[in-house]
Amino acid sequence: MDAAVPVSLDRIRPLIEAAHPALAKAMTQGTRFRDHDVDSLDKLTLAIEAEQAFDITIEDAMIEDMQTVGQFAETIEACLRATRPSAESTH
Repeated sequence: MDAAVPVSLDRIRPLIEAAHPALAKAMTQGTRFRDHDVDSLDKLTLAIEAEQAFDITIEDAMIEDMQTVGQFAETIEACLRATRPSAESTH
């Protein structure tokens, strides 16, 4: 996967659906975790699942900062960019 390609909601939906089916049904970029009773332990579990699915490492501080589904996707994108050097860095 090209790191420039954004992580879409469709790509993270299976992770969220497995852990929180009700959240997946209502999921938009702005869906807030706390509005669906997703606590810090649940977010940690989602992050671990994302790490395995995308072969990335998500820092603890990043997990704490995730408040919405969109931020979850952005966090995955940031981690993908960090692990895959861009073409610009090779010049």
